[in-house]
Amino acid sequence: MLIVVVAAVGWFVRLPYYTISPGSSLDVNERVKVSGAPSYEPEGEVRLLFVRQRARVNVWRWLSAALDPDVDLYKERGFTGGQSPEQVRDQGIADMRVAQFAARSVALQAVGYELGPVREGARVLYVFSGMPASDVLSEGDLILAVDGRAVRNSQGLGKAIGRHTAGESVKVTFLRHGTRRTESIKTQAAFDDGRPIIGVQAVPPYDFPVDIEIDTDRIGGPSAGLAMTLSIVDELTPGELTGGEVVAVTGTIDLAGRVGPIGGMSQKVGSARGAGAALFLVPACPHGAAHAECERDLDRARSRAGDMAVEEVATIEDALEVLEAAGGAPVQTEA
Repeated sequence: MLIVVVAAVGWFVRLPYYTISPGSSLDVNERVKVSGAPSYEPEGEVRLLFVRQRARVNVWRWLSAALDPDVDLYKERGFTGGQSPEQVRDQGIADMRVAQFAARSVALQAVGYELGPVREGARVLYVFSGMPASDVLSEGDLILAVDGRAVRNSQGLGKAIGRHTAGESVKVTFLRHGTRRTESIKTQAAFDDGRPIIGVQAVPPYDFPVDIEIDTDRIGGPSAGLAMTLSIVDELTPGELTGGEVVAVTGTIDLAGRVGPIGGMSQKVGSARGAGAALFLVPACPHGAAHAECERDLDRARSRAGDMAVEEVATIEDALEVLEAAGGAPVQTEA
């Protein structure tokens, strides 16, 4: 009877921990569709890798993860920054929206298009549910000013709101369907550092010259950024960017083409090998406090990679050079 009780307790009692374990992969090339420009269907694959994330695991999952070298345990507070699982999912959706935007921008510039904001301001890309802005702003609104002072770009929006103390209200002037409006929005403290925010994700108001659709169903977070960028480049240029091979890719991308760090690097190796990848592109380790931890994770990844090459890249240019050196076609800028 005691054993039954202990087993039941271990199953139903939840602990404030997240587990990260190896997941699956998918071919991003199958999810990219280009219209308004010549496109070339790739024969190779750009594989996006996933990890399996579980929130508030039970006692038995915690013990299993603690004994499994392929699974990482994270304290809930450190993993979420105090956010609820619903808020973590919401952040993942917002991060994916930004990753798509950056991937389109960087890929188009990589193949020769010149891009830039069509006007000053910050375009609302995503509004977080339950946040102050959700009652006022909508996706697609163009924010022109805060407290009567012009907002030049998305960075300027954050600075303008940051002049306040969390809990104070700001007056936001925005354009919606050609109509100019000004509304008051109360700020609140961000979960990670307490800075004042209103709860939107904003980007520059670009007007993309090519229509690029990316099916991101069931994909969240920012780590697909580099994979999406390379897949778009492959679709827009003749020749095989991957040399017709399977290439696994992970890493964020920003509007400047910089590749950023991701979590779960060592867990993604198993997914890459399972997909038959001969090459795995990963973010170069950043400088500073996170460098040592990143290097340890990279060493673990390489130790599990077998004969699969693991290459660090810091920019989109690095990634294209590595692919060309591995037998891929050089990018032709004919836009």
